[in-house]
Amino acid sequence: MLPYNGKKINMSKRIIIWGIVCLVVLSCGVIGYRYANKMCKEYLGKPLTFSLVKEHLDGMTQGAVLPKGNWSYGIDISHHQPIIRWNRLKIHVDENGRTVWRKAKAVRSESIDYVFMKATEGETFKDWRFRGRWKKAKRAGISRGAYHFFRPGKSALSQAQNFIGQVGKLDENDLPPVLDIEKMDECSVETLNERALEWLRIVEKHYGRKPIVYANPYYLNNVIDSRITQNYPVWVANYKVNRPSYGRWHYWQFSDRALVRGAGSVDLNVKPR
Repeated sequence: MLPYNGKKINMSKRIIIWGIVCLVVLSCGVIGYRYANKMCKEYLGKPLTFSLVKEHLDGMTQGAVLPKGNWSYGIDISHHQPIIRWNRLKIHVDENGRTVWRKAKAVRSESIDYVFMKATEGETFKDWRFRGRWKKAKRAGISRGAYHFFRPGKSALSQAQNFIGQVGKLDENDLPPVLDIEKMDECSVETLNERALEWLRIVEKHYGRKPIVYANPYYLNNVIDSRITQNYPVWVANYKVNRPSYGRWHYWQFSDRALVRGAGSVDLNVKPR
């Protein structure tokens, strides 16, 4: 009887242990799903679904088709891109004009001439990867620019101070500061424009350079007023089109899933040479 009872006790322990393991795995899964769903809603404007995952996995393996034209190319990054190999950055392009991972499949290659990187968001958030990457980009000889993710519901002055404090001085060859306008934050159009203008004027006065305004065509055509679009350079985000639907642009982000050697699947931008 004792051996049988002993086995019974051991089996009970195993059941308890495996039960705990399963609970931990399920808890991690739920927490991970909630975080991923939150990120998808915040940055993609969509909830996390299987079709969304499939779409992005396809983008990670297929790459983006480069628009026809004589361009200089640049990427934009944030803390969401964990690894950047600055001395290996290169765009490999296959016979169909699509970005690919392997040089062996490419018929030509393009250089990365510039990089925009997230510096700040709102009144207090600072991208923890920014300062190290800011220095590394300079050492690699790549033109660098910093952007601020604008929160219209927050003080424009505080947001400008947050950006200036993070970026510090700009070198002569650095790109102008960028104001990234993507959210309304339940503000009126009038409030968004007044606060965006205030940020732009503060930062322009501090650095002596006109900042660039980043937005999609809908915002540029329907939300952001002419005091901004006619007085500041525009960086438009418009995907899967031959040319942006907004005409007055200086930079064009044509894909959010280009395959770039040394960076992974990233946003890719062009500007006329």
